Amino acid sequence: MSSKIKQFENSLLAIKNRFWALQRDLILKEDYIKYLEKAIIIRDDELDPLRQQITDIKKRLQKALQTSESQEKYIDYLEKQLFASQLLNRRATQQLERQLQQYHNHGTILEYWRDQLILRYEKWKNKTHGSRQIINNLNQQIFALQNNPLVNPHNMAALTDVTSSLAPMIAQIPIYIGQEPLIEYYNKFILAERFISSNPFQNNAGNQVNTPTLFLDWLEDKYREVMIGTSQASMKALINEKFSPLDIPDSYKQRIRTFTHSIADADCLPILYNHLPENLEL
Repeated sequence: MSSKIKQFENSLLAIKNRFWALQRDLILKEDYIKYLEKAIIIRDDELDPLRQQITDIKKRLQKALQTSESQEKYIDYLEKQLFASQLLNRRATQQLERQLQQYHNHGTILEYWRDQLILRYEKWKNKTHGSRQIINNLNQQIFALQNNPLVNPHNMAALTDVTSSLAPMIAQIPIYIGQEPLIEYYNKFILAERFISSNPFQNNAGNQVNTPTLFLDWLEDKYREVMIGTSQASMKALINEKFSPLDIPDSYKQRIRTFTHSIADADCLPILYNHLPENLEL
C-alpha cells in the first residue's frame, strides 16, 4: 500500500515539476521573442542612416560624372565607400535573417512543448480520475460522519472479565501494543505453552473457546471490539488523523495502525493519501 502511494506521489511530483519547468521555459522564450522584436526595430533604425548614406553617395557620383578628370579619383573613393556601406548593410541583413530564423525555430519548439504539456496533462487527468473520485466520495463520507456522530463503541467494562480470565495464561507474555501481527503475538502463547483449555469460556456465538483456532478468532474479535470498535468508528478516527510535521514514519505508523485493522484496503488507501502534507519533499 505504501509503495503504491509512494509511486503515485513520485509520478504526480514528476509531472508537476515537468509542468512548471516547461512553463518557466515558455516564459523565457516569450521574453526572448520580445527581445528579438526590439532588436529588429533597432536594426531597422540603424539601416536608415546607411540607406541615406547610399543615396547621398549616389548623388555625389552623379555630380562627379559631370566634373573634370580630377574628380574621377574622388569618384573612385566614393565607390569604395559605397561598397563598404553595402557590405555592412549585407552583414546586418544576414544577421537579422539569422535572428528571424532562430525566432521561428524557437516558436516551433514552443508549439511542440505546449502540445506535449497539454497531452501529458490530459493523460495525468485521466489517470487520476479514479483517485479524485474516491477522494470526493470520502469527502462526502466525512461530511456524513460529521453530521451524524457515532455512539462511543468502546466497551471498557468487558476488560475486567477478560483480564481475569486471561491473567494465568499471559502472566509472562509482554502486553500487545499493536506493533506486531496478532498471529505472531498468538504464537508466543503456543511456543511458551501458555494456552490452557481446562477452563474454557464462550465467544460471542456462545461456543466454548477450547482450541487454539477458536482462541485466535476470539482474541481478534475482542481486540477489535475493545481497542478499535466498529469499522465506521475506526474510519472516522482514521479520517481525523494527519501526518504531523513532528511525526516520523514510525510514530505515524504506530498511531494509525490500530484504526486500519477493520478497514478494507480499498477504503483505507485514499484516507492515508490525504494524511500526507501538500509540500511533502521526496
